[in-house]
This record gives sequence, C-alpha cells and structure tokens, in this order.
Amino acid sequence: MKKALYGSIALAVLLSSAAYAEDNCSVQNLNECINGTDLTIDNGPVLDTDLPNVVAFLNQHPDIDSLHIGPAINLTDAGGVALAKTQFVKEMTVTQTQIGDATVSALALNPTLEYLDLEDNLIGDMGAKALAAYSHVSKLLINGNLIGDAGAAAFANDQYLNAVLDLTSNRIGDAGAIALASNAHITDLFLGGNHVGNDGAASLAKDVKLGTLHLEYNEIGDKGVSALAQNTNLIVLNLAGNEKITDAGIGAFGSNQSRLKELYIDYIDDVTDAGIVKLANNKHISWLSVIGAEVGDRGAAAIATMNVTDLNLDSNHIGNAGAIALSKLPNPTFVNLSIRYNVIGQEGIAALKAAHYAQLDVEGNNRAK
Repeated sequence: MKKALYGSIALAVLLSSAAYAEDNCSVQNLNECINGTDLTIDNGPVLDTDLPNVVAFLNQHPDIDSLHIGPAINLTDAGGVALAKTQFVKEMTVTQTQIGDATVSALALNPTLEYLDLEDNLIGDMGAKALAAYSHVSKLLINGNLIGDAGAAAFANDQYLNAVLDLTSNRIGDAGAIALASNAHITDLFLGGNHVGNDGAASLAKDVKLGTLHLEYNEIGDKGVSALAQNTNLIVLNLAGNEKITDAGIGAFGSNQSRLKELYIDYIDDVTDAGIVKLANNKHISWLSVIGAEVGDRGAAAIATMNVTDLNLDSNHIGNAGAIALSKLPNPTFVNLSIRYNVIGQEGIAALKAAHYAQLDVEGNNRAK
C-alpha cells in the first residue's frame, strides 16, 4: 500500500512539474519553451514587440532548428518581418496570426529555411510570388490565406518546391490550377476548398509527377473526373464534396489502368450504386472512402469484390444484404471497416462481427442492438 501510495504521489508530482513547465513557457521565459531542437511558443500572447527578442534567443542557440508560433492573433507584419533574421532555423511554423505579404517577402530571403507552415494568415498573391521567386523552401503549407490565381501561378516555375505545396482554402480557380500543373517538381499538391473546375482538373490530370492530389470541395464535375481517371501516376486522390460529380464520373475510375491506391469521394449526393458498381472493377484501390452518399446493398456487394484494406461507408443506405456481402471481403482480418449510420439490422451486424475485421465500427445502425 505504501509503495502504491508513494508511486501515485511521485506521478502526481511529475505531472504537476510538467504542467508547471508548460505554463511557464512564454516569450518572457523562452528557456521553458525548448523541447529538444524545437522552440514552441503557444502559451500566452505573442506581440510584435516580442519578436526581436525571440529571434535574438534563437540566434544564440544554434542547436534549435525548429520554431513554432501560434495561435498568435495579435502578431502582424510590424513584428513578423523580424523572423526573417533567424540564422539557424530550418523549419518554421507561424499560424493563425495577422502576418501577410511583408513578413512572407522577408522570409523568402532567408537562406536556411527549408519548411514553412503559414496556415491561416493574411498572405496574398504578392507574398506567394516572393516565396516562389526567392525562397529555398521545399515544403510549403500556406493554406487558409488569400492567394488567388496569380499567386498560385507563381509557383509554376519554383525550382526548390520539390515536395509538398498546400494551398487549401485560398482563392484559386482554373487558371491557377492550370499553371500549377506545369511545375516540374511538386509531388503532393493540396488545392481543397478553392474554385477549381473541370478545366483545372483536366490540366492537373496531365501532370505525371503528382502522386498525391487533394481537390476536395471545389467545383469539379464529371468531365474533370474522367480526365483525372486517365492519370496513371496518381496514388492518392481526394474529390470529396465536389457536388457536380455523378455516377458517370465515378465510374470512370473502374479502369484497371489507374494506379490509385486511395480514393475519397465523400459527401457527393449523386454517387449511387450505379457508379460504385463500375468503380469496383478497379482492383488497385486499397483505401476507399464514400461517406454521405447514396450507396446501398448493390454498391456494397460490388465493393466486396475489391481488394480494399481501409473502407469507410458511413452514412449511406446499406442494409443486411450489403453487410453480409461485405463480411466476405478477401482477408477481412487485415481490413479496417467503418460502416456507421446505415440501416443494418441484427443479421448484418452479426455477419460483420463474425468476419473478425482488424477494426470494425457499426455505430448508429438504426436496428442494431
């Protein structure tokens, strides 16, 4: 009993000390913000007047090569430009602030930065152009800003951006997507939550370098999807929330010429069994997500013939017959299946559980007990 009590007290003291150290982390006490080679300032306000001291601290600690700041809603360009004076930082994250083009234009001239995460700021086309023209950054996350087609087009000739470009939730349309398709280095492109339509999708479909393409919540229809289905190099494709897509577009992925491994077609009302039956001819897809569509038993039975290992069919219209068909998926012990909020009854639930999936979630089926 004494040993157990002593252990509990020691654990409480340890957790209290960790919490105390975290609470003490602030721009006034930067030593408490260090974790290995990372400096993270996310506790308490960060003001423009604090940044010169933060930069001076970093330049006195060459072993710190990563900086994280945010949320910091009071931080603006007046202080943000000081961040460009860091000498040893390779990875920088500055999120949910009011910094804009002036800060980014200064950061673009920093020769040591290799990774930038500038999510949810006020960066526009001018900042994007500066990054594209001068920055040596190879991985850039600049989602949730104010970048339009002109800013996106600037990245078309960026020779250093050779891995990831995240422009999710900006103001990019077909012109920007068409320009980005000509970049010779980007392999992972994120354009969700923009205004890309069929023309932009068709241009991106011709980009043989892309392995991962996120186009969720844009304005793409069947014509654009059919073009994307002809790309034989894409591994991951997200088309969720493109409400103009119908079964005709989804069926285009039924070709076995596609190398797609992961396909996301969630929240598209016009995806029904007819499109899924054609899609099921593709035996390369191993990760399929069709949430919030109109898939029923016939579609589920078709999916059961695929070689999926991760499958999400939440919020559809699948009943007992579809569940029983899915219980016969090849190698179910290696399959993760989520089939929540359908209309599966006791018989279907029992069949699914008997299949011994690696993971199974049947929550919300309205006749399951």
